Amino acid sequence: MTDEEIEEFLQSHEIGVLGLSSERSPYLVPMAYGYDRGGTLYFSFYVGEESRKHSLVDGGSRASFLVYDADSVFVWRSVYAEGPIRRLEEEDRETAAEAMQGSWELEVFEEGGSTGELLFHEIELQEVSGLRFAEPPPGFRD
Repeated sequence: MTDEEIEEFLQSHEIGVLGLSSERSPYLVPMAYGYDRGGTLYFSFYVGEESRKHSLVDGGSRASFLVYDADSVFVWRSVYAEGPIRRLEEEDRETAAEAMQGSWELEVFEEGGSTGELLFHEIELQEVSGLRFAEPPPGFRD
């Protein structure tokens, strides 16, 4: 995928898979996100006393993020990105909330009874790649 196609893909999707490093194995979790077209992904989640995400993010480590769609085994697209992840301070939350405008996750938080503290995070994308596959199934070629 070209840089322009990657930008459009990230802007037009809302859910991806966050990958965090842990001692045992990578910790993967689906997350709603916002993208600001400036190379930063934003997301938020509630943390409780024993939040695994929170403990893995708070170490100031790197994270990976995968966004994909698959119409079939023969037609799919994906964007993989990685970079440093950090928790946003109160004064930076407005930028994240704007990028996540319309995200289903924020609606769930506003309506639901989630407990814990709502924290916003960002991943500064340093490495980004996109793949697209669109081949007809065998036997369907002219």
